[in-house]
Amino acid sequence: VTSALRESGLESSNLIVGIDFTKSNEWSGKHSFNGRSLHEIGSIPNPYEQAISIIGHTLSPFDEDNLIPCFGFGD
Repeated sequence: VTSALRESGLESSNLIVGIDFTKSNEWSGKHSFNGRSLHEIGSIPNPYEQAISIIGHTLSPFDEDNLIPCFGFGD
């Protein structure tokens, strides 16, 4: 994916991550993450950890300052 982004003309990226801390992560996880909260920390990466890792590794070659701001929202 990184090569395809580079070939399509991407030169730099300033990724900003937002994490949803609302209660919906509990009931959504019951249907999509084997009954667990989408924020559960354990031996298996949760969906947020997986997505942040994949996007971070894919876009890190395009990030000049190696800083990825992260903001949380919700209750």
